[in-house]
Amino acid sequence: MTVDNLIMWKNSKVIFVTGKGGVGKSIVAAAIAHSLKGKKVLLVETDTYSVFDGESEKSEIIQIKNRGKISSTNLSPQSCLNATLRKFLPSKRVVKAITGNRVTRAFFDSAPSVNEFVLLEQIYEFVGSGDWDHVVVDLPATGHALTFLVVPKTLAKMMRGIGPIGKSANELSKSILDKVTTSIVSVCLPEEMPVNETIELHEALIDTLGRGLDDVILNMVNQSPTESTDTKALRDLSTEGKDDIFSEFISANQIALDWASRDENYIHELKKRLDVPQVVVPMFYEDNDLSLSKRIAAVLSN
Repeated sequence: MTVDNLIMWKNSKVIFVTGKGGVGKSIVAAAIAHSLKGKKVLLVETDTYSVFDGESEKSEIIQIKNRGKISSTNLSPQSCLNATLRKFLPSKRVVKAITGNRVTRAFFDSAPSVNEFVLLEQIYEFVGSGDWDHVVVDLPATGHALTFLVVPKTLAKMMRGIGPIGKSANELSKSILDKVTTSIVSVCLPEEMPVNETIELHEALIDTLGRGLDDVILNMVNQSPTESTDTKALRDLSTEGKDDIFSEFISANQIALDWASRDENYIHELKKRLDVPQVVVPMFYEDNDLSLSKRIAAVLSN
C-alpha cells in the first residue's frame, strides 16, 4: 500500500490522528502536518505534550504559534469553554461571571462530554475561519478518542437539535461524518495488541459513529536487511562456534531479518482483517521528536 492511496487523508479539512498509547501518535500527527507541503496547516494538540515544545502548559487563552509553514496550538478545555460560551452568551462579562464562579466551574468540570464538545467546537471553528487549508488534530489515545468523536452525535440525539448547543452538536456530528471534510487516521505498530486495538477501533467507530477509519499508518516497521531472494542464504549461514566480527555481523543481520519477518506477519494480518488503506513507515533513529517527525513526513510525502 502506498501513500498515493490516501486520497481522503490528503484532501480532508480536518485530519484526526489517534492510536494506542506508545505508538508514536503525536510524532506522526506532526509528520502529517509537515507532509502537507505548500498548504496552510494548523496542528492541534489536546494534551500537555507538544512535539514542538516538549512538556508545555496549556494556556487559559487560545494561542496560535506560527512555526513557518505550520501553525500549532495546545488547547485546554477551559480556553475552549470560554470561547464556546462567548458564542452563545450576550457578553464577555456574563461569560466571566459564569466561568469565575466555583460552583459552575465544578459543574462544567464534572459534567460528562463538556470538555470533548468544547474542544471539537473550537477545532471546527478553526476550519470555518478559512485561515488554514488543513487542521491536523492529535487526539487522545484510542479509547478516549472514540468517546471524543461520538460526543456530538450523542448530544444531537439528546437535544434533538433544539437550542444553540443542540444545533451546534448536530452540525459537528454532520461534519465528523462527512468524509470530504473529515478523515480519521489511526497510528499502529506491527505488534499484536496495537493491531487488535486498531481493528477494534475501526469496528467500534462503525457501530457507534456510522463510519470507520480512513487510513492506518504503520509506524516503526523493521525493514529486511537483504533482498527477498537472499533471505534463505542469510538464514543458512552458520556462526556456531565462531567468535569474530564477521560472525557478529551475520548474527545481527539474522536477528534483523527475524524482526522484519515478524513485522511483516502483523502487517499481513492487519491487511487481511481491515480493508483500509495502509502506509508503512520504517524504523528511524533520531535524537529528538521534531527531527523524527520530519523523517516520517518525507515518507508520507512520497
